[in-house]
Amino acid sequence: MEGSNNWAMFRGSPKFLDALVDDFSEKLKSFLGEKVVSVFGVRDEFNKLQDKMKYIKSMLTDAKRMKMDDSVTRTWIDELIDVMHDADDIIDDFRSQFEKQSEDGASSWSLNQLASKLNPRTWYFAIKSCFMINDRIIELNKKIDEINKNKQTFSVGMNQIQSSKYSRQTSSIIDPDVVGQEIEHNTRKLIEIITRNHDRRKLCTIAIIGMGGIGKTTLARNVFHDPLIRNTFQERIWVCVSKEYSAIEVLQSIIKKIKPNTGEAQTISELLEQLAFKIKGKRFFLVLDDLWQYIVWTDLLKNPLQFAAIGLILLTTRDKAVASGVGAIYVHEVGTLSRRSGWELLCKKAYIEEEDDMLNLRDVGMNIVKRCDGLPLAIKVIGGLLATKNKDRREWEKVLQSKTWFSSEISEELHGALWISFEDLTQPLRNCFIYCSLFAEDFYMCREDLVRQWIAEGIIQQKENEFLEDTGEEYYNELIRRCLLQPRILEREDKFLEDKGDEYHNELIRRRPLHSKTFLQFEYFEHQSQMHDIVRTFAQCISRGDNHYGNPASLSLDYVQKLHRLSIAQEGDVAIIPGNKSDPLRLRALILYWSPPTVQDDIYHRIKNVRVLLLNGLGIKNIPDSIGDLKHLRMLDLDHTSISTLPNSICYLIRLQILHLQRCQSLQVLPQGITQLSNLRCLGLEDTPLVSVPTGICSLKFLNELKGFVVAGEQYSGDMHSGWLLDELKPLTQLRCLKLDNLQNAAIQSSILAGKCYLKTLQMSCSLPSGVSGDLPSEDNCKNIEEIFEKLEPPQCLEYLVILRFFGRQLPSWLGNLTYLTWLILVNFISCHHLPPLGQLQHLRCLRVTGARSVVTIGPEFMGTVISERSNMTPCFPKLELLRIDEMPNWEEWSIDRVPQKIFPSLLKIELENCPKLKAIPEQLKHISSLEELIISGVQGMREIENLTSHFKWVYIGNSSCEKLSNVPRVQHLNLVNCSALRCVENLDALQSLYLEDESVDHLPEWLPDFLNQHHNNDDIKLYFVCSMEVLKRCLLGGLDWPIIEQFSHIHVITNDNTAFMEYQKQPYSYNTNL
Repeated sequence: MEGSNNWAMFRGSPKFLDALVDDFSEKLKSFLGEKVVSVFGVRDEFNKLQDKMKYIKSMLTDAKRMKMDDSVTRTWIDELIDVMHDADDIIDDFRSQFEKQSEDGASSWSLNQLASKLNPRTWYFAIKSCFMINDRIIELNKKIDEINKNKQTFSVGMNQIQSSKYSRQTSSIIDPDVVGQEIEHNTRKLIEIITRNHDRRKLCTIAIIGMGGIGKTTLARNVFHDPLIRNTFQERIWVCVSKEYSAIEVLQSIIKKIKPNTGEAQTISELLEQLAFKIKGKRFFLVLDDLWQYIVWTDLLKNPLQFAAIGLILLTTRDKAVASGVGAIYVHEVGTLSRRSGWELLCKKAYIEEEDDMLNLRDVGMNIVKRCDGLPLAIKVIGGLLATKNKDRREWEKVLQSKTWFSSEISEELHGALWISFEDLTQPLRNCFIYCSLFAEDFYMCREDLVRQWIAEGIIQQKENEFLEDTGEEYYNELIRRCLLQPRILEREDKFLEDKGDEYHNELIRRRPLHSKTFLQFEYFEHQSQMHDIVRTFAQCISRGDNHYGNPASLSLDYVQKLHRLSIAQEGDVAIIPGNKSDPLRLRALILYWSPPTVQDDIYHRIKNVRVLLLNGLGIKNIPDSIGDLKHLRMLDLDHTSISTLPNSICYLIRLQILHLQRCQSLQVLPQGITQLSNLRCLGLEDTPLVSVPTGICSLKFLNELKGFVVAGEQYSGDMHSGWLLDELKPLTQLRCLKLDNLQNAAIQSSILAGKCYLKTLQMSCSLPSGVSGDLPSEDNCKNIEEIFEKLEPPQCLEYLVILRFFGRQLPSWLGNLTYLTWLILVNFISCHHLPPLGQLQHLRCLRVTGARSVVTIGPEFMGTVISERSNMTPCFPKLELLRIDEMPNWEEWSIDRVPQKIFPSLLKIELENCPKLKAIPEQLKHISSLEELIISGVQGMREIENLTSHFKWVYIGNSSCEKLSNVPRVQHLNLVNCSALRCVENLDALQSLYLEDESVDHLPEWLPDFLNQHHNNDDIKLYFVCSMEVLKRCLLGGLDWPIIEQFSHIHVITNDNTAFMEYQKQPYSYNTNL
């Protein structure tokens, strides 16, 4: 890193300004290439501005060698940063004037194209605007000259420091601070994989991935020093590669550890030959720690190491692409420490050894561990800080409540681990990463929302022949791949047993079925992520002064006026931003993700340069006419607000690209001006009860996302109507995502969707026609909706399809022909008696069927196969991973006996919920080797569950009528919830944890003693038990049921109301309760 505090002063750093200058210079170069710039007489002043950019660039070359705590340097840079944003606004205004005056202008057009659309009347206004813009450029150039007069005091060449790159080195020496069961479990798991695979192939690679400071190296050390590894391999070699590696040094290091004398070899080719010679015929175990580039393996080490007899390579990396690049057969992602293990580590680093100190400081310490969010490096750093303090609650509380978390006191080690990851990002990725710090702690960011905001801010670089949205998704995935964002895991895990009784904290995994509230919840979770707290703190530090998240009322006016992005925390009734109507703000993004609070009425007059305006929540009740003055606005998000009208001035937002009006329950009418927003890329109207919409949505030719398209049934005249005709979709050729409502009203002659070659996501929704009586529609209603859907055949490129409330008797024939479909969700198709044939959808990964209440039997036809000589050539559902069938009240039988080919070869999870009449699972499904998870809940007809031989990691049964669970020999984790009829549980040989919950019982399950007696390894089983207070007291030490439950290795018991608990561990002995 260049200087010890440069991470904390990133906005005022030369690199920050350097990136802005580069971006603006490219934009200026493109701008000056337009002939129309000369025609309107503004070229001279813009040329002067371009010269000044070159001068600033040369100054920055020297500035990068200056100390970052030089206040004069930072002031000079801060002033120029503000000027750069002003210059960007001027160019934006220049384009806006032409778009405003031209006919059908769009932001993707060149200035020359826009000028060609001017008529004689609008030429006058364009020329007048250009004179005004020219005056602004003159003033801007003068301002830059004034700032640069300070270059004498800037003292380039003085106070130079030597640039020192952050270069991490590690060794194989065991870390004395290793704590917790997680590291032991992960070590055993990796050693098992290594010993199982090391002799199956000549060279085998295994990867450990995770963000900086999470414990990858510690885990690798534990594996490296394990006696089993030591005895299995002749040579064990540890090499820290790091980002700034030398090929010669890496080779020399490996050779020296095989044989200390490296001889005369000096060049890479000589060292490669020597390595091949020394490793020939040996069995070796090589750790490549902190690997940043997979070419270290593929291009440097792989060939010479092939001369070994057996080679196992274990690498640690922050980048998932590195693991893929080396061809890792197994990738282990390191998670954070549990609260309990974090407390143990904090005690070690803070030298808390006396029991009295532990009891006194435990609750404060647990909160400190919570703030560190389980990151071992963060806990170590804070522990080291606490070691310098008195072992006193007040001292620890000061650390917990202070700004130490943001100070340089802990910055060097903690943020050094993150800085190297940050510096490796391209400038657009850095901007995207920093943007993510604008959201609340633990907030789950939706990929689509983030990408839209990045687009509106101009962060995403346009690629040829690629949508900005696709590029943005690549950026998002890259941040996840580099472990800077953490994807939301689709698990049913809730943490509890926290803040109980005497402030004792613990964590207990509690798995339950996921009851979807939205039909795309699985996909929605898959595309969500959050920022680790420590990473978020780092991002906030390097963007301090430019970005701010929190309550702005506590900030000074001077500070707020320098901010470019403000995200308001949810506090109070009104968000107070210092200053008044006459105090302009430089904000390019103003975000209020949930309200109350609402915003001040005068705020719209103060944010003239804003690009992103996101005001969500019921506290937002009206939008003033002055919204039309925000001529730079690219994104207006008013989701879930209480607005009842939108002003017609919205039509003046000619640069608007994204407009969200979803779930606005009081909004019924769209203003006619919306159809004039020719640059609109995304229009969100989903779940907003619109009754009047303007005609002409077909003019928004750049729309690529349209949610909540309300279908009208008849030809209409006039400007406003209750919905749109499907014909209005024809010109919208760029659609990537489309959600259609009220399809029962459609009048359709030919396919509207077939030619939309970019369409990835489609939701088709309808409702029973008005006047339909009874539960089921008439024959005519059914035929009509079947014809509509049959004609709406989507293109083959479709990947996500949701069909809601289809009431025909037969789903469209094209459903089984969508070659690239990966997600299919069918909800509430009440009249269908059979599921459609879907088994030959070659790319389908997730299938959910819910609410098919007329289905009684699911048979071989579901597999999409015809019994013939060729039917065994292709597996049924070859890539399906998740199958969920729920809310099927009449479903009795599931049979696939007559399907000859292989079925579900990739299936990971089956979920069966609220299907009360289903009696059994098909025999073929019980033995699928890939199957890992099974959920059976509310399936009362299934009284016996047995002979499941799949490699289950987890089985959940929530079935009050189930009497027997038998012969599930490979299940590792079993959850039994409200299984009061259960009498027999046996032959669960691989069981590691048992979760029990039943509010109706007043004793331990009757089957539990027999199960323990016939199970041979009770010491390996953990018990998690949720019960009544009466049952908990029976489980306490000395209680009636203690002799039974003490046979488990670990016990966690908690009452239904979460007020009382008991925890027990057999080895090493530990017992704790708040009773």
